[in-house]
Amino acid sequence: MKLRSSARHGAPVLLALAAALLAPEHARAAVESAASAPDPLQYPTVAAPGAREFSTDLLRPLFEAQANGRLCELLLKDANRPIPEAFDFSKCPEPFASKVRNKQGKVHWAGGAKPSECGSACFRRPSNGREQNRTVPNTNHASFTGHFEFELEITGPNRNVRFPYETFFRCVIPPGQKSGDVAVKVVFGQPVIGDPSFFEGVLNFFTGPLDWSRRVEDGIRAELSRPGSVLGPGLGACTSIGANAPANADPKFDAILFDAPRTGGGGLKGGAVARITRSANLRFTQIVRKPPVFRVAPPADPGTFTAYVNGVPVPLPISTALPAAGGAAPINLCKRVDMEGFDRLQVIFANSLGGAAWSQFVGSDGFGEGPQRTLLTGRTVVVPALNGGPGAKPEPIFVREFELAYTIDYTAPPTMVSAGTTAPPSVGPAAPGAAITPGKNTRLLGRLDQLPTATPTPCTQL
Repeated sequence: MKLRSSARHGAPVLLALAAALLAPEHARAAVESAASAPDPLQYPTVAAPGAREFSTDLLRPLFEAQANGRLCELLLKDANRPIPEAFDFSKCPEPFASKVRNKQGKVHWAGGAKPSECGSACFRRPSNGREQNRTVPNTNHASFTGHFEFELEITGPNRNVRFPYETFFRCVIPPGQKSGDVAVKVVFGQPVIGDPSFFEGVLNFFTGPLDWSRRVEDGIRAELSRPGSVLGPGLGACTSIGANAPANADPKFDAILFDAPRTGGGGLKGGAVARITRSANLRFTQIVRKPPVFRVAPPADPGTFTAYVNGVPVPLPISTALPAAGGAAPINLCKRVDMEGFDRLQVIFANSLGGAAWSQFVGSDGFGEGPQRTLLTGRTVVVPALNGGPGAKPEPIFVREFELAYTIDYTAPPTMVSAGTTAPPSVGPAAPGAAITPGKNTRLLGRLDQLPTATPTPCTQL
């Protein structure tokens, strides 16, 4: 297609192109009944430079102090000394604390392994990431990895033991909301030991990964909540989360980023505008169990079903049986969700057997409004090899199993306008937070009592 050369037609094209290049990142185009991991929800968004931040370098002494406390406990146990209540390294008696700092004892820091001295060798730089769940909503997060490494002086030659961990920073937002609170979670993995024959000896000195995770998390939370702490009393409320670790910058300036919710605003000004929240009403009408596929024996119990609408869980009880041979169960359930400020409508259909599917719609698609749509779950089942025999290996088969039928009614509500103001109707959803300009607004304007009904016939609103 050729572009017209006249300024009258070319200007709008250039303006539209400029707007697209400068616009913030939004949801990708519509996705229908995909069996992959769903896109992360819109909130929390990925924080960018300029957001609030705190340096990950400030966490090094917190990690080190928790490990030092555990090393001190081991020294106290070995000396048959009591361990005080709510013990941490600050309560370690000085002779023992000195041994920990000087890397002495049957278990001690390996050379150059303390977080305060290892640089990025054992305390990696942060990065952005996303969850990869298939059956529940996903979110963005930031994280960094690292490890503790200790020398063990046990029977035989010295052995090193390494405890890997990953630290996650999330903006935990309640389902359907746009803001939440920053949370930190540390997950330790299984220790890596030079010689497995020494594992029993290691167990005499170390508890498992879950205990290490709890100790480090508790230490970080205690420090964050301590009045006057360098990190402040908690990280605070958030709408985004992210990491900043420029390739050419010193790692000591690496930071976790987050945006705080906006405050202020609200109330009518001049009596001109009162907005009614945009909404989408999903009506779930039927769940179908597909006939079994060759070589896969489906369980008699179909399990339970849950839909997630922009992260909000919606249980879908069925009143009729869904036999293993296949069948349909009619339902008549509705779920209305607030769409004000959201740039997408995401629907996940999950079954407790492990299957799931998801769809996602954006404003340019009318958020999926229109004809009946379906979501068909998928899961992988491992079955015996078709032709058994020596060397035969089980085979994975991908099964599309349960289908949910539903419709979407998107309400782009009227807006109350001050008396004497007129505005002709037009089509197309307005951008979140767009100003209402009489005569130029993209919404239909009218009275508050003229809202359309959500569904043509009654259904059970969940």
